[in-house]
Amino acid sequence: MTSSITQLVFETHALSEDNEAGRSTGWHPGRLSAHGRALARELGARRRDDRIAAVFVSDLRRATQTAEIAFDGCDLPILPLKAVGRAFEWQEGWEYELTDATFA
Repeated sequence: MTSSITQLVFETHALSEDNEAGRSTGWHPGRLSAHGRALARELGARRRDDRIAAVFVSDLRRATQTAEIAFDGCDLPILPLKAVGRAFEWQEGWEYELTDATFA
């Protein structure tokens, strides 16, 4: 009898423009910064040979953008998941303008 092991690997989205500005994006889609896009490419280079079968991502744009950049040119399905109750993301406030100083 052959056993099969499924391994799940979690990665965060790459650096967003809001991250660089010290703002929390919350449930807004956000966009990766130039540095974030470079980090996404590094993620892809680091994971390309890991025998990944599929990439599941939050449906927020910064997450799907990270996966699309990281695995560009790979024959991998990138599957955005609509989070139930936005369980994938932490929402810090109603105005979405909280900064790192808010939590200091």
